[in-house]
Amino acid sequence: MAEHARVRIADPGWAAPEDGLTIAQSAEPLTVTLLGGFDLRAGRWSLPLPVGSQQLVGFLALQDRPVTRSRVARTLWPDSLAQQSNGSLRSALWRVRNQAPHVVVGDSTSLWLTASAQVDLRDAVALADRLLEPMPPRPEDLGVHAVHLLSLGLLSDWYDDWVTVEADRWEQRRIHALEGLGRALLAEGRYAEAVLAGLAAAEADPLRESGQVIVIEALAAEAKYVGAAHYYNSYRALLMQELGVEPSERLQELLTLAATRQFATKT
Repeated sequence: MAEHARVRIADPGWAAPEDGLTIAQSAEPLTVTLLGGFDLRAGRWSLPLPVGSQQLVGFLALQDRPVTRSRVARTLWPDSLAQQSNGSLRSALWRVRNQAPHVVVGDSTSLWLTASAQVDLRDAVALADRLLEPMPPRPEDLGVHAVHLLSLGLLSDWYDDWVTVEADRWEQRRIHALEGLGRALLAEGRYAEAVLAGLAAAEADPLRESGQVIVIEALAAEAKYVGAAHYYNSYRALLMQELGVEPSERLQELLTLAATRQFATKT
């Protein structure tokens, strides 16, 4: 079987495609990863693509409807003349279809990602939207798996303007969702997981207090005064350095609560 410019992912459960088929021709499910970085896979195989082809798949994976070829070309190659950008699009499209013929679908005017491809961002957005609803979250949406999914930035190593817009939108959504997840975990008494959710929210926006509150409230609930005090002091130093302000009274009260509970457990 021809090597077909592919990379094998180390996995003891790996199984090769049927004899005589290339990766591109096999029936392996296609997945597009946008969170934490780009990847296109057929089953367990990672399909290497040049940058222009990666951007084509990534851009289409962010859309919820077909996009005209001219818009794709203008977006991905904004500094090129129309004839050049259209040529770049044709080249990128050819290279994608050489690796995975069915991942990009199109007609004479538009292109879109095949509906059979799974996109991790779409799953993450659906999770975030559920966590932001006013009704209680689903039990299956609570846990470390949700923290991990919501902790990843969008295409963090891409800096094009169209990526920045989408990345900023996702950043705000995931921060609020992480905070909602943290509050739900607090209500369930799952303090260790609540700490993880709060830390992930705080890492995404270190100056925002909401995530810090979740961390300190969870530590206070477990009477972990030393940990709460250390975390509070680190946040206080950051606020003073960046903004010249003190943490809110609410955060100070949570620290006092942690100290009170710590004392109560020792007596």
